[in-house]
Amino acid sequence: MVQSTNVDMAGVSPSFLAVHRKRRGRAFKQALLSVAGFGVPIVVCLWLLIRFDSDWAVVLLTPLAIGLICSLASSLNEFLALRHVRIAPYFSREVDGERMYMGGEILYRLSGALDDMSAELGSEPISSFVSGDDWEDEQLSWHHAPRGLEALAPLLDNWQTFRGPAEQADALREWLDKLRKRLETAAATDVDFCLLVLVGTLSSGYEIDRRKGRF
Repeated sequence: MVQSTNVDMAGVSPSFLAVHRKRRGRAFKQALLSVAGFGVPIVVCLWLLIRFDSDWAVVLLTPLAIGLICSLASSLNEFLALRHVRIAPYFSREVDGERMYMGGEILYRLSGALDDMSAELGSEPISSFVSGDDWEDEQLSWHHAPRGLEALAPLLDNWQTFRGPAEQADALREWLDKLRKRLETAAATDVDFCLLVLVGTLSSGYEIDRRKGRF
């Protein structure tokens, strides 16, 4: 199991933020449906118990109450996971090199500043390569690796103009350098890529093995 750190949403690219908000909205809807699924039967059982002193209502109340508690705990855990956000490059096939599944919090946090820098340089923003996540049953959008390299090159060549937080600039530059190396390898082997918005503090080999793409 691996862990990531928490990040806030200040200065996040609208493209990345839209994906995160979509996930948050879906999680909220699922939580409501789950709680309602247990809450309504509990109310009915309580009414039957009070109105008719029904024995079977008493029998049903315990498992329904346990189900409601478990549902609330699961929903709370999911909402806490949504506070931990990172970006990871995702490839259509296996690509040699250092995996970047974790550590992309810095790109998420400073993606707005990178988009502004790309606009000033007249280049394609990094956030344009964001995709839906197949693990979340969303549509994947693959992009050619050379196109990603073309978007990265002006940023790295003009890094002295980056206007984000100076104390985090070196860490972001290091992450972008790693991404460039992965994309160079992907381009050499004709492998497409995209950027995923990932949430949560834990991951498992099961998830990674079951995905359509590779990190």
